Amino acid sequence: MVRKCLWCSLLSSALSRLVSWCAGRFCCRCLNYSVPVDNDRAAAIDSAAPDCVCEIHRMNKFSPGIVESNELLARFVLLDMHLDKRTRKPKPNLFTHIATRGCSIQRDSRATSSEISGFLSEFLKTNSDAKWHSVLIANCGRVRGLQMPGKSQRLLCVYDAVEKKRNPSHGEIYKTRHVSDDGDLPEMRRLLMRVFDADNPIPPSRYRSGAVWGSLSPELKSR
Repeated sequence: MVRKCLWCSLLSSALSRLVSWCAGRFCCRCLNYSVPVDNDRAAAIDSAAPDCVCEIHRMNKFSPGIVESNELLARFVLLDMHLDKRTRKPKPNLFTHIATRGCSIQRDSRATSSEISGFLSEFLKTNSDAKWHSVLIANCGRVRGLQMPGKSQRLLCVYDAVEKKRNPSHGEIYKTRHVSDDGDLPEMRRLLMRVFDADNPIPPSRYRSGAVWGSLSPELKSR
């Protein structure tokens, strides 16, 4: 009788974990689609999925899978407003949307050069004032590991949120509730600048040995 109860307990526990996993899987996917892409998106996702719980579930069926901590993330610098006028290096406002609608990144370890080229071409064609200035690269684990000095709570979540089927390696970074809007945002952006090595931006001609740059049309490269 004891053995039977033990097996029943183990089975019940396994079923409970399975139900929880299935619910999380589909809830996180619904969350990606149901939350509007506006300035409240980061807060809404954190409220519905606190402590980055959706990182262990795919948020979009078109993605290649959850974002692993050993992946490299690419943040492309495409607008003049994100550049220092004197040095032409990226400014911290490159990461401002992390606190609002989410900061778009490309999963550099998973994306093909063709996917990156397609993403850039569409963005540049859609935004006439845009130009590919540079790209910053960071390790996902380091982004996820960022904390405020003296605190243990996580600041950021990295999800496989995807915009479109043709850009499956798109991802997004959102702040958590542990980042206060009044005093922590400047420090968070400073930490991100360091993790993404913003003092050493990669020019288009050097990114992936120039393969993506060479695939862009002449009119997009001449801006």
